[in-house]
Amino acid sequence: MPCVYMTRVVESVAPEFEDVLTWEKVITKELAGAQRYQEFSKLLGRPAPVPSIAINGQLVFETIPDPEELKACIHRNINKPILSDRKSPNASQVTQRKPI
Repeated sequence: MPCVYMTRVVESVAPEFEDVLTWEKVITKELAGAQRYQEFSKLLGRPAPVPSIAINGQLVFETIPDPEELKACIHRNINKPILSDRKSPNASQVTQRKPI
């Protein structure tokens, strides 16, 4: 169950960034999640990978990163503007809570 492992990595890293990000697990078996999956797949121009992680609407991981990789990616993206209001249908999504 790779989605479970992806979620665990995000859960382990998220508390370090609680002031600047939120994350959400999207269940593609639910109607809202399936719709988001379709939207994100259209945006990508291909079927969206599951599991994956998007930051600010951009696909950043198609495989399960280790916690240090995810932390580094969050640091690189934390000050970038949100490029899309669309939400990823992936196992986990990270977005800025407030602009910095």
